[in-house]
Amino acid sequence: MSRLRSYNLISQKFVTKYDDIPFIQTNHKSDLKYHVAVDVFNTDYMTSFFRTFDLSDLYAIYILNEENLYYYSDFNIISKHNFYGATIIVIKAELGFFKSIEYNNQSELATSFFFRTDAFETLKTEEILTKSLYEKEISVGSFRKTIVACDLLKLLDNLHINSVMKFYTHRTEASIEKALKLNDFVLDENEDYISTIEISLFQ
Repeated sequence: MSRLRSYNLISQKFVTKYDDIPFIQTNHKSDLKYHVAVDVFNTDYMTSFFRTFDLSDLYAIYILNEENLYYYSDFNIISKHNFYGATIIVIKAELGFFKSIEYNNQSELATSFFFRTDAFETLKTEEILTKSLYEKEISVGSFRKTIVACDLLKLLDNLHINSVMKFYTHRTEASIEKALKLNDFVLDENEDYISTIEISLFQ
């Protein structure tokens, strides 16, 4: 583990199997090994983090709802789909893609799924989404809600996808420390953090 002071960043890189990858939920069980890269940064450093964030060959899968239906209209939308009654769009991330992300709308990061490919034109997008998207129920007390989610490892199970990525926001410091097997109180409970994970097949 290393801490980079310029971004207040905690970084981890390791190789593991599907059942030891932090944060993600997956139904894709296999004997494959994955290279995992995790970054955790203070929300005060969002602008600095995204200024140098690698956008090469990066695409985003957005699951639209009534709140964000028009939020992405100015982006480079590559394709549009419908699954489980939800509108799904695939966007090419270009220069300035994250410039609108601020503290108050950081949840937009967590509602999307990212992947890298240098051969997008060969992807069968509809087929890939059919295999990787699924419905899941969120339950908090008596509250129940069904949402559409993406299984990152099933998304990665495609020859032309090099890696998959996800951002996580509004996680407690304790839950991040537990997921990353950090010592207690490494993160400041008075600060807010964004976690990002990028996964690729271990060659």
